Amino acid sequence: MGLALRTAEKSLSLQDSKHPDVSVSLSGWPRLMTPARAAAYCDMSLTAFRSRCPVAPIDFGDKRLDRYDRRDIDEWIDGLRNSVAGIISVSDALAEFKRANRRSRSQEPQL
Repeated sequence: MGLALRTAEKSLSLQDSKHPDVSVSLSGWPRLMTPARAAAYCDMSLTAFRSRCPVAPIDFGDKRLDRYDRRDIDEWIDGLRNSVAGIISVSDALAEFKRANRRSRSQEPQL
């Protein structure tokens, strides 16, 4: 199979010589993380992480064993990025509000 292993700081990159276009990156962060480690992964305090992150930890039956899945956290962060990209200007938001208001008035029954 011939895997090439490249290291840089805390990350590993594996590449298959038969499929050079496919590589796997291992970030050095574990897949399942304690609340404190998940907060550190997000570069937040534990308090900030708990108040902002909607991701629920995996329940292993003991609160001390609760772990956050890194993939779920990444998905949440990606969603934040996508929602920020969808922000429109104030003038566009006002115009959309006016259009929606006109549509709702036109749908009201006439007395």
